[in-house]
Amino acid sequence: MNRFQHYLIRRWRKYRESIGSGAARKRSILQNVERFLVSETAGTLGLHSDELALEKFQTGRRTLTLAWDHSEQGPLVVRAWAADEKDCPARHYSTAAGLVSAAEVPVPEVLLTDDSGRTRCNYGIEVVVERRAPGQMMIRRKPVSDKSVVRLIGTQLGRLHSQTGDEWGTPWLDRNPMHSPREFYRNRVRRYGEDIGDGLRTLSRSTFGEILKTTSKQVEEFRFNGPSLSHGDFFAANLIQDGNGSVTWIDFETVHYGLAGIDLVSAQRWLGPLGQFDTFREAYEAERGVTLEDREEERVLSARLSMLHKLASRVRRLRKYSEDNPRRDIFRREQIEYEQCLCNLQEAGNPEVLSAQVRELLA
Repeated sequence: MNRFQHYLIRRWRKYRESIGSGAARKRSILQNVERFLVSETAGTLGLHSDELALEKFQTGRRTLTLAWDHSEQGPLVVRAWAADEKDCPARHYSTAAGLVSAAEVPVPEVLLTDDSGRTRCNYGIEVVVERRAPGQMMIRRKPVSDKSVVRLIGTQLGRLHSQTGDEWGTPWLDRNPMHSPREFYRNRVRRYGEDIGDGLRTLSRSTFGEILKTTSKQVEEFRFNGPSLSHGDFFAANLIQDGNGSVTWIDFETVHYGLAGIDLVSAQRWLGPLGQFDTFREAYEAERGVTLEDREEERVLSARLSMLHKLASRVRRLRKYSEDNPRRDIFRREQIEYEQCLCNLQEAGNPEVLSAQVRELLA
């Protein structure tokens, strides 16, 4: 067993201790990624195991991300998913990255996509290897360095949303759950209501019932015309800024053809409290050739759907985590934020209240 294998074993043991119980699936993926890196990188990328230096582990809801350097290739990132014949996550990720790049939005170079039957069978995973974007990720609670960068982000998102399609969802996959957007969001609202159930903190059940009723009515009345190419998880940590003011976009698991308003809601909640949303908005409107008032109905629906999604997520996590979990306090604060945003949306009927609510919480 070489030094790299010993290193991986030590890191895995440390990681296993940190994630606690209930994470057997992630541990299994991690073990298989380690085996893949040790055994297969020489054949797939011309890299040798003794040239790899694993730097850190990161985990998302379903993705394991490892960052490592190579003496010749430089900083690289490997993303891995458990093999799933229905979702094809590696292929989705690579295709989505290509679509974002085609919209003239900078993305990392994808060096390898491995969802072959051999890798899926031998390791139970799918893998994407890409160059690490130069620079540092942006910080949600810290203002963007200067207005030119804010305008650049607005222009880039405008370019992305200008890419439209005839089919909703992710049409490059065999299974597209958003083939009928009205039915998709109708089911989503119902599921959000079931997930949240009696887990409310500041809203009464009657008020929450009215919010669900209003959202369902808007879904039924909304005109689902041609969808826009959307990032789906547009926020500071998925934008990498380098020292020259350039911005690279990362993380394409949620890229889809859908409501552009979802990205705009995220931008408003991020940049609004920092006093930079108007600058972003001007660049976005100039690039796309529309004003946000033209998309007001879409923004309101997107805001309601986004806040319900985030609220349901926090309620599920609070039910899952033990009382001594250090993240419970964070989730409680976020849950209160989302409940208040939904309440304000219900009363005001416009998405501007989102940034006002977040500004109050940050203060």
